[in-house]
Amino acid sequence: MSINLTLKRASSTDIARLHETPAAIHAFLEKGRPARSAEYLAKQASIARQLDLPPEPPRVEIPFDVYPFDDEFKAFKLWHGLHFMLSGDPDGGDLPAASLLGDEPIGEEDVGYGPANALSVSQTADFTRFLDALDRAAFLERLIPAKMRENDIYPDIWDEDLDDLKAEFGDVFDSLRAYCRKCTDHGLGMICAMT
Repeated sequence: MSINLTLKRASSTDIARLHETPAAIHAFLEKGRPARSAEYLAKQASIARQLDLPPEPPRVEIPFDVYPFDDEFKAFKLWHGLHFMLSGDPDGGDLPAASLLGDEPIGEEDVGYGPANALSVSQTADFTRFLDALDRAAFLERLIPAKMRENDIYPDIWDEDLDDLKAEFGDVFDSLRAYCRKCTDHGLGMICAMT
């Protein structure tokens, strides 16, 4: 099992809807993804029964806005290193540097590793400006494996080749900046989910 981070575009209206109906977060996060087959759902239910896990809650459907794009940003397991390199804090930090973790929890609905968090339209714009002020080379100077180990930054990959790590983190930084720009250009906020 791994902890992964996903950012998904969200209008102010949808963020308000999600705060009003937190159980709809699952449908929101799955919107735009391929539908899960009946076979997949049956297999998941069987595994849950075998492991004595509670069943998945029923899906709550509410109307969501239509968006000009339906992709999302995925940091996968690099989220913690990315967050630490941006904020300098392993567990939190101040916005906009700590924006990857979001700001406002969407109720208490667990999406994998706690509730999803929302960044408003203005917070997303602030984060975009923060990222735009930081070029790739300056960002990669913050990749110090000894510091990552010292702060117990997930995942434990800090003994890998530094050039390989820089290439991987440089690419994910570029993707993050491009995704945040796209959200800001369309006047959108974001939902941050750890799954």
